Amino acid sequence: MRNRPQKILSIMKSHSFRVITVCGLLIVLFTFLLFNYKNVAEFCSAIIGALRPFITGCIIAFALNRPVMKLYNWLKAKKTDWKNEKIPFRLSITAVYLISVSALIAVVCVLIPQISRSIGMFIENFDLYYMNLKNFLSHLLEKINLGWLESMNILDKIYGLTRYVPSLLSKTFDMTANIFSVLVDFVLGIVFSVYILSDRQKLLRQLKSLFSALLPEKVYSKTYNFLSLVNETFMGFLCGQFTEALIVGALCFIGMLIFRFEYPLLISVIIGLTNIIPVLGPFIGTVPCVLILLLVNPYHAIWFTVFVIILQQVESNFIYPRVVGNSVGLPAIWVLFAVVTGGSLFGIWGMVIGIPAVSVIYSSVKKFVHEKQKNHF
Repeated sequence: MRNRPQKILSIMKSHSFRVITVCGLLIVLFTFLLFNYKNVAEFCSAIIGALRPFITGCIIAFALNRPVMKLYNWLKAKKTDWKNEKIPFRLSITAVYLISVSALIAVVCVLIPQISRSIGMFIENFDLYYMNLKNFLSHLLEKINLGWLESMNILDKIYGLTRYVPSLLSKTFDMTANIFSVLVDFVLGIVFSVYILSDRQKLLRQLKSLFSALLPEKVYSKTYNFLSLVNETFMGFLCGQFTEALIVGALCFIGMLIFRFEYPLLISVIIGLTNIIPVLGPFIGTVPCVLILLLVNPYHAIWFTVFVIILQQVESNFIYPRVVGNSVGLPAIWVLFAVVTGGSLFGIWGMVIGIPAVSVIYSSVKKFVHEKQKNHF
């Protein structure tokens, strides 16, 4: 009888008991979430809404961390005798934020109003464009005698497809207008991000101390390596992807000005934004742009298609390898899997972050298998 408490205590300390306890708690938690998912979703939504400025600040700090550190290292290399080590770091933060805020102001004050005017002008002239396209296609069918197209109702399908363009642009216009509603959160996020980057080293030390205190040494080491891999993969891929999209959008704008295509700014922005989406982005962006030009000037739509094909070849063979490169190290089949699966689960942002997320999993599994094989042999 005296040994019973000791036996119970030894059982409670055993690995099997801890595993069973954790599994039991997870089952209880899953059951609770399953039957109260609406209340939990509302609670999580309220928490995220309250923390939105801080979350925005973390995202901004994460995005600007690399350019800040590159500029800091450059300043340190140029001048080694700084009186205070904090001076080059503060100069780096100030310069990067000035450039970023200036670019943001230019987008809000110059780019967005011009895009809004282009969308409004297109919607206003849509009926005229629609009739011009209808007359052009009817004349084309009479000229080249493609009666089989009429039997398949191809014209009706094209007309029906073009009818969706104004509503799509109207939604884009509404999204543009809603940008100003989140401006306060964004400004607060910038303030938070400045504090996060300024105290970057201190925050990292505190997080390391917290994790090392909570986790066993072996688990802490693996967690730290995993988080480092996540940081490097996501940062390298997202920075490269956004830079590449900016370059493609700028090249598209220059090309459209040279060839005198209609709505160059609107179409270039669509091409640039959709190019952020890997693999499928160029196709997603080209379709609405071709439809816009098809309504305005069918001949320009044909030449624009040729221009975009050439632009995408330049992007795939010259820009992408140099800007993004092999930052994720995924085979082609897994890249396609990541884009399709991410898009199915989380929409457009799922397509963007799907590749680095799958890359992290792929690298972790590959490393795990390699270590197991090494230990086995």
